[in-house]
This record gives sequence, C-alpha cells and structure tokens, in this order.
Amino acid sequence: LNHIESGQAIFVQSIPGGTITVNESDKVDGSALYSRNLVNGDNITVPTLEISMHTKNPDGSEFVADGTIINFDDSFSAGIDNLDARKITNAVDNFSVRNNQSDLSADRRPTLKATDTLHFSLTNTRNASYRLEIKPFLMGSADLKAYLIDNFLKTETPVSFTTQTDISFTVSSVAGSRASNRFFIIFKQVPPTILTDISAERRADKTVSVRWNAANENNINKYVVEHSADNVSFRTIATQLPTENKFQNSSYQYTDVAASSKANWYRVKALTGSGKVIFTDVAKVDAIETQTQPLITIYPNPLTNRQLNLLFTNQRIGKYTVVITGNAGQIVTTASVDVTGINMAKRIDLRTAAAGNYQAIITNQAGAKFSIPFIIK
Repeated sequence: LNHIESGQAIFVQSIPGGTITVNESDKVDGSALYSRNLVNGDNITVPTLEISMHTKNPDGSEFVADGTIINFDDSFSAGIDNLDARKITNAVDNFSVRNNQSDLSADRRPTLKATDTLHFSLTNTRNASYRLEIKPFLMGSADLKAYLIDNFLKTETPVSFTTQTDISFTVSSVAGSRASNRFFIIFKQVPPTILTDISAERRADKTVSVRWNAANENNINKYVVEHSADNVSFRTIATQLPTENKFQNSSYQYTDVAASSKANWYRVKALTGSGKVIFTDVAKVDAIETQTQPLITIYPNPLTNRQLNLLFTNQRIGKYTVVITGNAGQIVTTASVDVTGINMAKRIDLRTAAAGNYQAIITNQAGAKFSIPFIIK
C-alpha cells in the first residue's frame, strides 16, 4: 500500500480543486508484481462475498455490468476508511454496497454477526433482465444464515455460505423495480448442531453396532468414530460424511467388526466448517464374559453444567418417556428416548432449570417406572 507499482492503476479521492504532484525524487528503485496472496486461485484471504450483476447484450450473450465485494475481518472498521473503495458511478447499471450513506465498490468491515445487514444500491438501471451472482469465499460460519431480501417482490432468498447463489430479477417502468434500495442481505442466528445421543451394542456375531444422532445438522464436514480399550486413549476407527447438513435431524450407524471381546468404549466427534469440534458422550460395551445388571443411571450427579446424562444399561429395547420434575412435583421438561442397544446414552438440556433437587421419572413401553433423584448445583 506504500508504493504504486509499475503497471498498477489507482484512483485518488480528493477535495474539489485538489492536485497531486509526483516528483522525480518520489520514485524508488525496483518494482514488484502487484498481487495479493491467493486462495484457491482467487485473491482472497479473509471471509468474502463477491456479488456481480449480470445482464445481456442485444444478441442474448451475457456480460458483467457491475459488482461489489465485501471482506469481513475484525481487523477492519465498521465505518469508511482508506481500506474501502468508494463507488465510481457508471453511466448505466450500477450495483454497489452502501455503508453510512456512501456507495462503495469494496467494503471492508468487521466479522459478521447475526445483527448485521448488508444494504445495496441499485442505480441507473435500464428496462432489462439481470442476474445477481453471489460468490462466498471462506464463509464457513456454523451459526449464521443469510437471506437476500427483494423489497420490490417481497421475497426472501437463502444465500449459501459454501456455493454460488444466483438470483434473477427484472427492471421495468414500475418505479419499485428500479428502486435504489431494492436489495439487502440479512443474517440470522441459527442453533448449532447438537449430538444428542450415542449407543453401542454387541451383536450375536461379536461385532459392535455404534449409533448416534445429530439434531439440527448443519455445517458438518465429517464425523469421526473413535474407539478406546481403556476409556482414556481414543483412536479413529472410521469416518462418516453427513447425509443432510440442512438443519434437519440425522441418524448414523457404524459396525466395528474388529471389536475386542473385552470392554470397548466409543465416542463420535463432529468436525464443523468453522473448525469447532463437537463430541458425543462415551458409550461402553462390556466384555463378553461380563454380565451387567440392568441399570438406568444419571451422571454426573450433582449436575455440573445443567446437562443431564442418562445411561441405559441392559434395558429392554424400545421407547422410554422421561419426565423431569422439580422438588414441588412441577414438570420441568419431558423427553422421549429410543433405546436401541444394551448401552444407550441420552443427553437432556436443563440450562433453564434453577439450582435445586429434581427427579427423573422414566417409563418404558411396558409401563414400568424408574425414579432417580438428582441435584442441579
């Protein structure tokens, strides 16, 4: 940014009547290629949205009429400074990002939050058909959704953080279709993926079936199944790609054909697009020669993080109803558990519960009830 390299073009913003003088003494020896660090062939190193507006020639061929770029990083300011580029208006077809009542070709702003909105400026358009091409780079956010709002058509179109989004629109003689503030992008907070439970069951052929569930599955790169022989050191034995990743619930199963005849412990971790790692609880399969009595237990007790962990050991397969009641008998929450193996873990979120004494009343399909007291600190 300190030198104008050979072959590089620049624009200078000045007050009316200002002048620029370049003296011979201002020159420095040497020259460097003007470029930025490359990511996948693009000059992008921080989370970025590139938006180009396309239209057509009389012969039907398409061309880029205008465009804008927005970079996101906490090293950038929310206001306008020398890292932003003010819009130089075209005679026709202008599309730019608006910041603080100024139109910009390039806007560098802090990292995105759920409360952010990107406003755009659409000016000097013709009666024609257009297409917005929105390209995300390094936008692997696990907790945000983006939507392009069309004020004229009153539509809300999802904008992907991983693949290109194309949105076609038409400008006509109707004033609203060419309004400068026709488009903006809003961002919304979404709940992250939660790994709700894991079970491990030894089959008649001595293999072990490992099952786990993911609620609100999104932005998951892959699942990693891990095994331990001592519940201390875990190693990877399998990977699984997500099947949905569309904010839905998903279930998975893996068969460990190399399971030991001794005790085995399993857990699954999810690797997200933003680098976060999510773990399930640990499911244990007892040694073949060990006969474990049927149990339903809560761990830890007292709860330390308002996450209730229920472990079903050697319980009959089927659906169980869990009712959490307070000290006065009031119902705090209810949940349903599908027990699919001899060792099944279920996590119940009690973040809104106050400290105190509680009961977990568990009923199986045959109507048998189990009552377990526990404490929330």
